Amino acid sequence: MTQTATPTAINARMIRFLSELDVPSDAIEHNRFAERLSQLIDLSGSIKIANAHSNLGQLSAAPADSSALEAKQEFLRVHALIVDGILESFSPSEKLLWAELPGFESLRLTDVNKALKPYLDFYSLHQKQIMAKVKKLRAFVQDASSGVSQQLAQLAKLDAVLDDTLFIHSRSVFSQVSNVLKQRFAPLFYAIQQPQRELSEGASSTTEIQQLHEQLCNDLQALLLAEVEVHLLPVLGLIEAIDEETD
Repeated sequence: MTQTATPTAINARMIRFLSELDVPSDAIEHNRFAERLSQLIDLSGSIKIANAHSNLGQLSAAPADSSALEAKQEFLRVHALIVDGILESFSPSEKLLWAELPGFESLRLTDVNKALKPYLDFYSLHQKQIMAKVKKLRAFVQDASSGVSQQLAQLAKLDAVLDDTLFIHSRSVFSQVSNVLKQRFAPLFYAIQQPQRELSEGASSTTEIQQLHEQLCNDLQALLLAEVEVHLLPVLGLIEAIDEETD
């Protein structure tokens, strides 16, 4: 199997990138993980997890529709598909039917919300595609895991329950990325807003707008690529568990 980055390295990559955006935020706390995780789960979610945990002993490995090898291959295929789709969407020579990279025309507007909206909508479309593809992949790998051993069947069951329980919270968290981007680029946008420019300075104004557009695109692409790896972390954990079990 192609070597993949460790979960710690992946997580640090996105955290580091968000930090480099220089947007004020609360400090990231790494302590009391279990306590903070429990605060994200409501009563119905707790009951669902407790029921699943109590029934784990009844689970055993059963023939699955996909094998461990197929799960690994599918992980690599979907990862490449998502990454290639992101890269292609930022290429001037490529146009995706579902996500077209906006031009810099909206940055000529004086309202920051309207100016940045095409970029944030573009990012949101990618997020939806990522989530849909990863959710399908995760179910595929869970199915393959359940056919390897009893331990992996139990792990796959717990992973499915946790995914279902935390899905709404996870979607809410990732939806906040657009707010981070807006905080990052609003000051830069206002910096180039000089309504009383002389006509002779028009070329300079266009250059500044193009530079802001390029910076926006670079940050959008880098953040999307980092976000893909974060979405894939639970699936990567299952793949590594399969590796350990089958080696």
